[in-house]
Amino acid sequence: PILSILNTFSMVHDGFRQRTKSFIFPPEAEDGFWQNVQDQKKKKKKNMAPLDAPRGTLRWKLLRLMTWTESHAKRLSSELMWTVCNGDATEFVYRVGFGNGMPALSLRGLLEQQQEQQETPGGGGGGSDDSTSTS
Repeated sequence: PILSILNTFSMVHDGFRQRTKSFIFPPEAEDGFWQNVQDQKKKKKKNMAPLDAPRGTLRWKLLRLMTWTESHAKRLSSELMWTVCNGDATEFVYRVGFGNGMPALSLRGLLEQQQEQQETPGGGGGGSDDSTSTS
């Protein structure tokens, strides 16, 4: 129930979403996270695992719930992470990892879009992260 409430409040109130995000992703760790993002972009590979989720932190626990066998916990934790990323698929993948984020992206139809673009002859599959962004 708490994940559902946090997600609902975060969706309707931007200040609450920002506060929730800063609780899950502490501001003091943000510089290191964005440096990891820049390093990952230079490698031009998809990150299958999250770039910054130290064991025992709240974000690590939410990521564990995203792979939980109980479907409600999995869905609600994924939705909360999606909401605190403000619906930005690129940030979502960097924060949770492509492997953890695949089910949530698939439910939103973003995974199919990306695959179609990569399969189009002569176009699409340039490896740009912008193809997954919904902003």
